[in-house]
Amino acid sequence: MRGDYEAAARFQAEVLLPQREIGDRDGLAVSLHNFGRTEVKRGNRDHARELLGESLELGVELGYKEVIAYCLQGAAELAEPEHAAILCGASLAILDEIGVPLGGDEETDYAKTLARLVGALGEVRVEELLAEGRSAPRDEIVAGALVPGA
Repeated sequence: MRGDYEAAARFQAEVLLPQREIGDRDGLAVSLHNFGRTEVKRGNRDHARELLGESLELGVELGYKEVIAYCLQGAAELAEPEHAAILCGASLAILDEIGVPLGGDEETDYAKTLARLVGALGEVRVEELLAEGRSAPRDEIVAGALVPGA
């Protein structure tokens, strides 16, 4: 939150092993997501994709919808514009479903992603793709969320 992504990455990497050892799957899902988002900010796209993928997989296994939604937002930061807009729409639909508003860093990151998408695709096309993502089958969205080049 302070913008020191190097320190954040060190601390986030340290917490994963104990969480794995004690079987804290809920905490691990959140920590992997947080570390993945940090790696996005550090420009380590492949590592971010790996971390977000593991977090997303755990989120699905646990039925942890908030983690799934936030992982889809993170995946959108790594995706090509059309795919990113669909991922954002799916994420927002999940958050609406569970009554969780975007806040904090997620809200800031979403605003930046949305601005990038509008700049690349135009507002009308982004709105169409957000709607498509909101209504798309969740399994399909999750399965294709972190496909490189999408």
